[in-house]
Amino acid sequence: MESRKFKKYVALAMATILAFSLNMVALAAGGSSTGDGEFEGSVQTDVFEVEVPTSAAEGTYDFILDPENLIKQSIENGQAKDDYTEEKFPNAYSMYFANVSGNSVSVNGTYTNTSDPIKAVNKGSTDVDIKITAELTELEGITVTDDKTFADDTSASIYLAIKDTATTPNEVAMDENGSATLTASMEGTDESNFQVVYDSTNDKYVYELKDDVDESEFSTYEFRLTGAANTAGDWSADGIVAGSVEVTWDFSQHSDSVAFATLMYNASSDRIVFRPVAGENVVASKLTSVTVDGASKTFVVSSQGSVTVSGSPTVGTHEVVAVYDGQTYKGTVTR
Repeated sequence: MESRKFKKYVALAMATILAFSLNMVALAAGGSSTGDGEFEGSVQTDVFEVEVPTSAAEGTYDFILDPENLIKQSIENGQAKDDYTEEKFPNAYSMYFANVSGNSVSVNGTYTNTSDPIKAVNKGSTDVDIKITAELTELEGITVTDDKTFADDTSASIYLAIKDTATTPNEVAMDENGSATLTASMEGTDESNFQVVYDSTNDKYVYELKDDVDESEFSTYEFRLTGAANTAGDWSADGIVAGSVEVTWDFSQHSDSVAFATLMYNASSDRIVFRPVAGENVVASKLTSVTVDGASKTFVVSSQGSVTVSGSPTVGTHEVVAVYDGQTYKGTVTR
């Protein structure tokens, strides 16, 4: 009997110990693990994409000066040049351009007083700045005027201008030196027309146009040359040469930066010197940053109010960017 009671006590004690030990294990439970972080990346949403010809069709800017209406008179008399016909010259002008591509202004295969247009389409997300220049060279015996009416002008003169097709057209005439520059802008495409796509080939995300964007969503811009010769002028002199015209166009991503009032390389000090605002001395506390070719530079504001950039620039052209009084100024300087 005693033996059985003892065994019961032992069994009860062992059970108590076991239960207690199990509780101790549970109270001491724990662990650890690690995880690797991964940066998914960043996507550039400023998309610059302009579709524009790199050159005009051959002959686009060739022109004929006919201030005495010789072409139309000879056509009417049946004594014109072989390739001058009524179909090609339906209307009389004092300056002609060959219209070969067909557009809303001229008829395919005819001559008018405007050249065929160059058309640009902005398929990017950013606004675009436009700069068109035209230069007339090698003229002889002809003057250039910016007055298309030739008021009180009896000289052998011409009017030539760059003209766009805006709702209210911009027209910039050449100056007396035969030079004209027209600036304009195009709005970027609305962000609703873009999407984020993973590019598995390059293992990155890209911001691109959706496949079903209608052409009407894109901003467009067209420009052309237009001109006239002075029909009241004296064209009887020998040796008159009409010269040639060169047209260049540049479409760039819009920037809120403005040009420096003065930006130069000072050879005597071997330093880049600039002044952001004309006639205004620079206040050092307002000049928050200066970079040259993307590298941050220290600078000194002189007693005359201009800024000298520290360090001698290498030979070549450098881009200078400065933030002054909250405005970004940008320009290039050549040593």
